[in-house]
Amino acid sequence: MRTAFILSALAFIAPALSAPTVVPITKHARSVKPDSYVIKLKDNASKDVVLALLAGILKLTGSLITYDACDPSLFNGFASVLKGDALTFVQRMQEVESIEQDGIVSLVEHDANPGIDHSSHTATGHRDALVDRADSSGAHGEGVTIYGIDTGIYISHSCFGGRASFGASFVDKSDGEDDMNGHGTHTAATAAGQNYGLATGSNIVAVKVLDGTGSGSTSGVVAGVCWAFKDFKDKGGKPSIATMSLGGPPSLALNGAVEKAIAGGLPFTIAAGNSDTAAETSSPANVKAANTIGAVDKNNQKAYFSNFGKLIDAWAPGIDITSAWIGSPDAKNTISGTSMATPFVAGVLAVVLSKYGPMSPSQLTTQLREHATQPQQIFSLGNGFLDTVTSPVFCAYTIATRPHYQALPSFTMRAAFFSVAALAVILPALGAPANIPIGKHAGPVKANSYIIKLKDGVSKDAHLSALLSSSTAGSSIEYKYEQVFQGYAATLKGKDLDYIRQSKDVEYILEDGIFTIQYEQGDEAAALKRMAEEAETAVVPEKLSKRANGSGVVVYGIDTGIYTAHSTFGGRASWGITYGGYANADGNGHGTHTAGTAVGTTYGVATSAKIVAIKVLSDAGSGAYSDIIAGVNWVVSNKGSSPAVATMSLGGSANTALDSAITSAISSGVHFAIAAGNSNVDAASTSPARVAAANTVGAVDSSNRKASFSNYGSVLDVWALGVNVLSAWIGGTTATNTISGTSMATPRVAGILAVALGDYGSVSPASLSASLKSHASAVVTGAPSGTTNLLAQGW
Repeated sequence: MRTAFILSALAFIAPALSAPTVVPITKHARSVKPDSYVIKLKDNASKDVVLALLAGILKLTGSLITYDACDPSLFNGFASVLKGDALTFVQRMQEVESIEQDGIVSLVEHDANPGIDHSSHTATGHRDALVDRADSSGAHGEGVTIYGIDTGIYISHSCFGGRASFGASFVDKSDGEDDMNGHGTHTAATAAGQNYGLATGSNIVAVKVLDGTGSGSTSGVVAGVCWAFKDFKDKGGKPSIATMSLGGPPSLALNGAVEKAIAGGLPFTIAAGNSDTAAETSSPANVKAANTIGAVDKNNQKAYFSNFGKLIDAWAPGIDITSAWIGSPDAKNTISGTSMATPFVAGVLAVVLSKYGPMSPSQLTTQLREHATQPQQIFSLGNGFLDTVTSPVFCAYTIATRPHYQALPSFTMRAAFFSVAALAVILPALGAPANIPIGKHAGPVKANSYIIKLKDGVSKDAHLSALLSSSTAGSSIEYKYEQVFQGYAATLKGKDLDYIRQSKDVEYILEDGIFTIQYEQGDEAAALKRMAEEAETAVVPEKLSKRANGSGVVVYGIDTGIYTAHSTFGGRASWGITYGGYANADGNGHGTHTAGTAVGTTYGVATSAKIVAIKVLSDAGSGAYSDIIAGVNWVVSNKGSSPAVATMSLGGSANTALDSAITSAISSGVHFAIAAGNSNVDAASTSPARVAAANTVGAVDSSNRKASFSNYGSVLDVWALGVNVLSAWIGGTTATNTISGTSMATPRVAGILAVALGDYGSVSPASLSASLKSHASAVVTGAPSGTTNLLAQGW
């Protein structure tokens, strides 16, 4: 009972004490694929959301996703080439559980000696005895599928009789679908080949994860396991076995995928390895739920190369094994290794399944252990040998029960030490005030940075004074929001964070999330053609003899900054403020482009409006929520009496603090146009797009059809052109660029709002939003049900 109490207490306390950390990279003990990583997400994380968040930074850094098709129930993660900032970005994502280098995995083969006479050493006698028993039982693996996760299979070899097929390949395309090595063909025939294998009625499917040199990657093997499991499930979970004669240093990602596949009903036979060491040191041999196989010689002596240990489930012939080979339909080769022993057991299990029907992996392993013998010479190195003499006919292919292991004194002492140490942590914590939970950000975060919302009526100055008086080194107040948010942003470490979490002044605490803007390169020719067509068909509203074009209105571009010297602004652009410690210049181009679309003489709508740069994003296009809130706060503090429009072509995971700040700014009279986002998901799950009082904008193409990337949903107010948009750029006073995104559609709507304010005078944000929608055209196609079809236009 005391042990249960300690574990329960730790389960409660450990999350409360945790702070945002950088996920460490697990190093691979051997060679690795350069810049390649296998990323495991937490079980409750959405892979689609994570990949959407990564799209922008991957493009900017030349990184890419190499594999992401695995069912999250088997492996919730992906493989990726990550360079520079992209790797740092992923390490800070709260959804990430682990990151490991994408290690090189190799086949488990000891030697190959073609041309040497092996007739006196081959294991044909053992096989023939098993075949005789299979014949008498009437079962040869019929109705069972064996997945050979290896170098591929020479499916035209005569020993397969048409029962071998290609499934999938996860190596370089230049290696083709065929077995260019021979190892996969050899192991496949040892399991199911006529004259070489036992399961001569089974089908065998090639899952190629190793190339012609016999090497592959952890990510490729994980992908192969995922494919085999999916195919197994697609076929209704009919009796199947996966056999893997490969391995490498320990890998949590690979082991996790194999473990879940076994839990899902697919049994595995796995080679123990050929390093004459404990099998616990390699993956996937150390997967406890798998059938891990060691190799013996013709006298049932452990092969001198075979790995050993308590994880070995069975031993089987692995020295001088003759089986099929590549090169011709009748080719054969004689080689040695635990690679050769492993498919032997796979064939045995296929016959058992064929004879006795479906069994769970654990039931099958139990049969394997209970019907094998344990020769004295290998008892201390693992479990039993596949017996052909004393075992019953129906499973002359399995092993005896594992020996019982007694707890060593060192284990008992370690457990006692853990209990004392745990109590030392738990007992003081039991009397502590309840901690306010920290709201997690669905993405990377700024280390040790938090946004704190105080309760209404709490004095911000008094609260901060109390905090600073007890503060320790390393903590600081970053922003004290005066206008739009009852709270502040701070760097908090150690006891300072504990102090805030226990403060009665605090309503909530959020991690300071980071996100990156997304846009795509566009087609300039298409943009110019569209602009020419618009100029020809433009209609000036009849009620005004002369339009103000936004004169007297100030647009605030909350973005990457603005190249204010660009000719398209004609002196109407100015610098407002920078948050985040960046230079007072647009080093990205995104902010200049959106500004040009809003007010540029050549490219914009409100060609007489002024625009002010509020830089809250870095030159890489990323920024923290605390900086963005500071930018919104600055607009409200400095807008003066002129009508104000804010355009925000940014967004990310839901954030209550940012939403609250923008809602407050709108209540003060600032009109907001906000990008819906480019992840093709419901914008209701993103901030600040979900702010009800804002004008949330989706993107369409020149045919007024929803852009493939645009977010959607009931929170959208209008759509605007966001594909192939030509506007100003950085680098020269006449520089241009053509890009696509809801980022491009949003400032177009901001320009429309600015023109309306210039023409008709100041109105409330709610009234202007209503007018925007009442004058829009219901012409947008391709929008999902529940999403508006209104295309924004001037009036």
